[in-house]
Amino acid sequence: MVADSEANARTYGLGFANIYTTYAASMAGVMGDLTATDQPENTYAQFVAPIADSYSGIATALKVLPVPVSLSLLHLELINIYLSNAAAMKSIEEPLTAMSGLVAIKENGAKEMAILKELMEVFTSKWGVIE
Repeated sequence: MVADSEANARTYGLGFANIYTTYAASMAGVMGDLTATDQPENTYAQFVAPIADSYSGIATALKVLPVPVSLSLLHLELINIYLSNAAAMKSIEEPLTAMSGLVAIKENGAKEMAILKELMEVFTSKWGVIE
């Protein structure tokens, strides 16, 4: 955690944007691979590990990002969501746990959107738009 300041907010915002850009590209690549295949031997399970790895990767990257105090609890919630998503994706490999994994990912998606919105609101209320 770092002090609330415009400089720290700028560093956080740029780092956060970079992590999300990397994450989005990684997920898009995996999803593109999934939709591009029409081979019956290429099952959904083959794509679970890379998606789980992407979720773990974003959580790891967010853990080392210096976070202004005002954003720290929301930031921690995001990390926990991505770790939960990674575990949920891995559970999809097993038929008995697949449904609970899918439910967790759906619920986490709604939580993620709410947290991202709240992060943006806190960020802009404290520091406005930083160029």
